Amino acid sequence: MWRLLILTACLSGLAAAERKSYRSYKLISVQALNETQVKYLQSIHDSENYEVDFFSDPSLIRTTDILVAPWDYGRLNNVLRKAGFNVKVMVEDMQTLIDEEMMEMVASPLNFDYRNNYLTLDQAYLLIDDLASKYSDLITVTTLGYSHQGRPLKQVKISKNTGTSKPAIWIEATTHAREWVSLSVALGIIHNLVNAHGNTEKASLDMLAAFDWYINPVHNPDGYVYTHTTDRLWRKNRQIISGCGSIVGVDLNRNWDVNHGGTGSSASCSSDTFHGGSPFSAPETAALKAAVESTPNVKAFFSFHSYSQLILLPYAYTTATAPNYNVLKLMGDNAANALYEVSKRRFTVGSAAQILYAASGGAYDYFYVRRGIQYSFTYELRPSGIPYFELPAREIAAAIDETWASFVSFAEQIAAV
Repeated sequence: MWRLLILTACLSGLAAAERKSYRSYKLISVQALNETQVKYLQSIHDSENYEVDFFSDPSLIRTTDILVAPWDYGRLNNVLRKAGFNVKVMVEDMQTLIDEEMMEMVASPLNFDYRNNYLTLDQAYLLIDDLASKYSDLITVTTLGYSHQGRPLKQVKISKNTGTSKPAIWIEATTHAREWVSLSVALGIIHNLVNAHGNTEKASLDMLAAFDWYINPVHNPDGYVYTHTTDRLWRKNRQIISGCGSIVGVDLNRNWDVNHGGTGSSASCSSDTFHGGSPFSAPETAALKAAVESTPNVKAFFSFHSYSQLILLPYAYTTATAPNYNVLKLMGDNAANALYEVSKRRFTVGSAAQILYAASGGAYDYFYVRRGIQYSFTYELRPSGIPYFELPAREIAAAIDETWASFVSFAEQIAAV
């Protein structure tokens, strides 16, 4: 029965109505050299004069990756060069990356194999329910709220009865719909926590003894479904917003009440970083806020995103240094070293505004600043660049294993303070 349901869900997703094609869309990369150029890129970001998708926000620190439609490439290339930018074409045809990803998914077994395939929302929820049935002594699955389109936001609580009260660790993933590997990693952590065996056994048992775990693996279910059926590169939720006409969607990671509407977010409905009319105007952020704040003794909060290979510390909304920055930096460095031992991948550690770009209204800043959760981090998972959001399915298992190793390090360090 499970196999039949999964097969149906997978095939219905792959055979969905018209998909947006990114044939001949180019991915270009530019480096801003001064604040004037940053502001110039931001004006393009917020403009409706070009069909562009900023894979990374304008910044002096890192290159800005911009996907541009073929009919706008020539014009955008000219204005950028006139403004002093060196324009590098990183991908000539974005659809080729999407096609390669889809071909791997179709070729993969149609089952719960989340380590080697990207699951649809239905598959992911079925897997979670199946795990809850198998490990009923450890897993409790509830609904922390509902998306704009009425889909449940699943909350997975993993707790081992040790006879003592334990602090909690919260994880949220798949806030940005196109960041598929973030769901895969969240599912991997759930599985490793409850299915302790082999090399993961001692770490899993120690982590269960030290903490209760709360995981929201798909924070943006509407957007995630949309990436499987219609537009692979959709980022926001699918909320209908008064005053935005036919344009839909709020960036859930700009909708939190910490410098809401500030640097790194946009008031333009069409922008991928549209912050919404007010903090928590998106039902998904309001529901997660209530769930975390109703959880006793939350010791740490983690967000999973992709891409860039970073472990980010507060703050994202300002370049100011967080009060316990040195402690967080040491924890992050130790976790990054543990990750490197598994895969030889380098993850850079630092505050988002200092090593990536400024971004206001984010989840981990909110819980750090407004709710005093002192151990708040965001992962930007692999890759560091190409193929961007279309990480090949053959790399999912490695992404899970390296992140798990770093997460064990985090848990050990947090338990010791």
